Amino acid sequence: LLRVPEFDDDSFVVFATRKGVVKKTVLSAYSRPKRGGIKAILLEEGDAVVGVSLCRKGDTILMASSSGRAIRFDEQAARSMGRTARGVRGIKLKGDDTVVGMIVAEEGSDLLTVCENGHGKRTPLAEYPIKGRGGQGVISIRTTVRNGPVVSVRQCKSEDDAMLITERGMIVRSHVESISCISRNTQGVRIVNLRKGDHLVAVEVVSEADLERFNSPAGDGENGDGPAEASNPEPEATLDSGSDSAAVIETAIETGTEAEPDSEADSPDEA
Repeated sequence: LLRVPEFDDDSFVVFATRKGVVKKTVLSAYSRPKRGGIKAILLEEGDAVVGVSLCRKGDTILMASSSGRAIRFDEQAARSMGRTARGVRGIKLKGDDTVVGMIVAEEGSDLLTVCENGHGKRTPLAEYPIKGRGGQGVISIRTTVRNGPVVSVRQCKSEDDAMLITERGMIVRSHVESISCISRNTQGVRIVNLRKGDHLVAVEVVSEADLERFNSPAGDGENGDGPAEASNPEPEATLDSGSDSAAVIETAIETGTEAEPDSEADSPDEA
């Protein structure tokens, strides 16, 4: 779900898939959604979308893999394509490595990386060099036997909170500033104590802006008069729709080929 004020031609929707494909489409291409959804990306068999974000000209995109590698490249390296295109190669993967997440980098932010066995760390995004699209990237964290594979990455700032979610349904909330901020080529530290047989599966970052928006009666975080009363909470739908001028994109990812062929290239670049 992406919240946008308008479907303009200056913003782009960026997709990242498990097999390392990245695709960028102008936001206005999604301005006429249908009840049953519209095609957003064409996926190869066995592939799946792992991240969707909005970007603008001049932004940089970072993709991270389960083996602990990450690549950061300029958004212009991925040309804009039609809705039904496959995209191009964003990161070159080896063996059974897969992409676990994608972010659009913001100046002054950190990359929060968490591994299956409860270890992780923060690393300043400034430590990730901007390189060409389609390479193997650089080491983001060492995925040793102690750490296990990377399961999720998120962009964060020191004042944010992190919600750590385990395979058995446990959720641990932690202040981001309590997680060590260290360099890329390291193992990280233990960030959550797991029960025997349990594993981390995801992390989500909650910012102060998120809390203000969801605690306001109008759900917009700016125009509300204060926290909603517990006895009369706002309907969940208002949190998605925001103000009357807000538009919500809801697209269905389909893998069929019955759509009209796109004029852009349909297969990932091999470069």
